[in-house]
Amino acid sequence: MDHLQIGSSRLADILDFWNLTSDMTKTVGANFIGNRKSPVIDKIYNKLFHGCNLLKRKEMAPYIPRFNQDEIRILEKVLEDGQKIIKKYILKI
Repeated sequence: MDHLQIGSSRLADILDFWNLTSDMTKTVGANFIGNRKSPVIDKIYNKLFHGCNLLKRKEMAPYIPRFNQDEIRILEKVLEDGQKIIKKYILKI
């Protein structure tokens, strides 16, 4: 969790963290930025998901998402919020 950094982490690791945090927050009833219904949040999540190339056909080139500065800033907030929530509810820090 502490090693997730945009640009140096695999997209799949960031997506896994987002999904696990989302599931956990629904269980404990915590508010998580990543769960908000927002076109910007949805766009960032979709870029991460498709950037993992899980549904890519073999003959197609891999999709490599490009994030603008606003999207990077929002993604950083999602990761920070997730870390705070996990520390509070799971690690009890």
